[in-house]
Amino acid sequence: MKRKIIKQGHGAFTLTLPTGWVKRLNIKAKDEVDVLEEGNQLIIDARKNSDKNSISFDISDLPIPIIWKYFSVIYREGYDEIIVKFSDPYKKYENAYGFITPYSKDQTAQNNCKTVFPTIQDIVNRFIGIEIIDFKNNCCIIKQMEEPSGKQFENSIRRIYSIIDQFFLDLISAIEKNDFRVLEETHLSDVNLDRFHDFCCRILNKTSLKSPGKSQLIFSSLYLLELLADEFKHISNFILDKKKISGTNILLNFSKIVYKQFKIYEQIHFKFDHNLIKEAYNLSFNLFRDCTKLYKKDIETEVIYHLRKISEYIYSLTELRLEMEY
Repeated sequence: MKRKIIKQGHGAFTLTLPTGWVKRLNIKAKDEVDVLEEGNQLIIDARKNSDKNSISFDISDLPIPIIWKYFSVIYREGYDEIIVKFSDPYKKYENAYGFITPYSKDQTAQNNCKTVFPTIQDIVNRFIGIEIIDFKNNCCIIKQMEEPSGKQFENSIRRIYSIIDQFFLDLISAIEKNDFRVLEETHLSDVNLDRFHDFCCRILNKTSLKSPGKSQLIFSSLYLLELLADEFKHISNFILDKKKISGTNILLNFSKIVYKQFKIYEQIHFKFDHNLIKEAYNLSFNLFRDCTKLYKKDIETEVIYHLRKISEYIYSLTELRLEMEY
């Protein structure tokens, strides 16, 4: 649709907004909207006026993994109030974290079934900024406790990078010392990383930190960072299952190179630099070319396979960062 520009006063210009769009987003006189510049486009963002204030869903017939999916999607979308409905408050659920707990030492915890309220409480504790405010016989009301901000987004992104950094350092230390106990808590750290990932997505959906085009690139980058982190979980599982590792020098050197690749990308993420982009691409090309020579057998092959995937994710993240700049 086209709109005519209307000149008003000294150097001021206005245009009318489509009536259907205004009604659909519940925009009223004196409401504020965000006007974003993106190249030769102006984007009018009225999401604060059309915030998804409340949503409800029924968990009566849902298993724990699907309940998690509902919570994650609704939380990331930015709803201020979540109403969880159920038919039987005394129904027993498996441990909320049991299905993502890979270690035999946690089997006891997996078998500790809980009723609806403690189960929902366990799940809500996984998400930043929301709390249960009321629990009734057939529903539980969860609300946002504070409005997400750009500062929280920045802090959460840095926390994600810090956790991945520690994953690298733990893996390198385990290989160097032939002591893999440090890898036993990788899955717990990954759960913590997922908390910050989901919080960042929620902030992006609730605020106008970036133009829509850039926001989609940030969403993609967050998704790749989460996939990258999951590879450390797979590596830890495999090493702890085998109890020993061979070809340590090869693995150690490869781990350090991929770690260097990650640190270069981390710098690029927070401050774009053409020279670092060039260095990141050169390092990636060399890794892709040489890594096939490193494959041998058993655990060495498995770990290098996952490190290679991590390297590919970092490569993709670098491409996204380059696209974000322009």
